[in-house]
Amino acid sequence: MGHLTMLAGTIGVRVGGTDGEKRASDYIAQSLKDSGYQVAVEPFWFDLRFDTSAVRLSDGNVAALALTGSPQVEGRGALVMAGMGRPEDFALRDVKGKIVLLDRGVVPFAQKAANAQGAGAAGVIVVNNEDGQFRGTLGDMKVTIPVLGVDRGERTRLQGIAASGATVTVVSAAGSKQTPSQNVVGRNGDKCEVYLGAHYDSVPEGPGANDNASGTAMILELARTMKRPGMCIIAFGAEEYGLWGSQAYIKQHGVAGVKF
Repeated sequence: MGHLTMLAGTIGVRVGGTDGEKRASDYIAQSLKDSGYQVAVEPFWFDLRFDTSAVRLSDGNVAALALTGSPQVEGRGALVMAGMGRPEDFALRDVKGKIVLLDRGVVPFAQKAANAQGAGAAGVIVVNNEDGQFRGTLGDMKVTIPVLGVDRGERTRLQGIAASGATVTVVSAAGSKQTPSQNVVGRNGDKCEVYLGAHYDSVPEGPGANDNASGTAMILELARTMKRPGMCIIAFGAEEYGLWGSQAYIKQHGVAGVKF
C-alpha cells in the first residue's frame, strides 16, 4: 500500500506535463533504483490540448467546450433559440449578428454551424441532449464563427436568457501546445526479455488511485519481489492524453525481438 499511498495520496493528481507527474516519475525512478535496477528517465514531448472556452453572461460564465474545428474567436450578440439548426429554423427568425442556441441532434454539427453562419449568426451554442459536456467536430467544414457545446443542464438557464433578449459573449479558445513528459524505464541486465508496464499519470479530475496508481504500485512491487535477469519495468507518462508515453517508447526502442 506504500506505493499507492504515495502516488495517489501524497503526490495526488498527476496530469501529464505537470509538476505532479514529474514528482511521481522521480518517486518511481528512486523506487526502481532501490530495487537494484538500472534506471533511465526518458523525456518526450506531446500535444497537450487545452480548452478555456466559455459562454460569458452578465452574472457569470457557463462552462463550454469548443467543437473541434471551431476557430479561436469571440462572438457577441443577443441570444436567440433556433431549434435544431436546420435551414427552415433560420428562415423563421432573424439571427443576423446574434448568438444562436441550438439543440443537439438531427442535423450534423458541421451543418448546424454552416447554416448558422450562412444566416449571419455571430456564434453558435449547441446544447447537449444528454448529461455532461461534449466535444463534437465540424469535420472539414470551415467556419469563422465560434461554435461551442454545453451540458444539457444549462438549457433552462440559457433559454431564459434567450427569452429576455439579453446579450452573451461566446469565447472559443481551444488548441494544443507542446508539453514535456517522461517515461521511467528500469532494466535488470542489458536485454529486456520480460516487460512490466503501467502508466502513472492521472486525469485532472482526481488522483487516479485505480487508474492507474494501483497498476504502477503493482509493477513496482513485482519489480522488487520477482526480480529476474532480463526484466524491464516501464512507467509510462501522459497516457491519459492519448497513449503518448507508450508511443514514445516504441518510437525510441522499437519492438523487434519482443515476445508477446
